[in-house]
Amino acid sequence: MAAIPCKRYIGLLAATFLTLDDLAPDRIICGIGAWWDPLAKNVGIERRKPLKAMRETVEVMRRLLRLENVTFEGEFHKVRGIELDVVHGRREPRNVPILIGATGPNSSSALSTKMNRRPWTGRGNCSPNTWPSSPTSPKLAV
Repeated sequence: MAAIPCKRYIGLLAATFLTLDDLAPDRIICGIGAWWDPLAKNVGIERRKPLKAMRETVEVMRRLLRLENVTFEGEFHKVRGIELDVVHGRREPRNVPILIGATGPNSSSALSTKMNRRPWTGRGNCSPNTWPSSPTSPKLAV
C-alpha cells in the first residue's frame, strides 16, 4: 500500500498498517511517496517541502507502530498524546518496512542521511531481509 504524506491523517495511516500487519504478519511493506509535478498539482496536492513531510511522516508512523504514546510538533504533523488502540489483534510493537519513493538522487541521499539509513536504489540483490534496521524500529530503505 502506498501513501502520500499529509494527505491522510497519520494516526489512520499507522492504524491501517497495524491492521494489515495483523492480517499478514511480517509481509506488509509501507510505501510513501511525495508525488511529482504536474500530476500532484493537477489533483490539488501542494508539494511544499516534500522531504520534510516524508521525514515527519516516517518518524511519527514508526513511533505509533511501536505502540508508543506520541506527541509530535512538526510542520506537517502535529499530534498530542496519541497512540494506536489495539482492540483486536496482537498488542506488540510492529516491524513494518517503510519504503520512500523520492524523486531524484539528491532526495534519496538527503532522506537516508537524515534518517541514518543507507539509500536503496532498487538495484542488485536486496530484499527486505537485508535492509538495515534496528530491533526496535521498522526497516527503512530510501
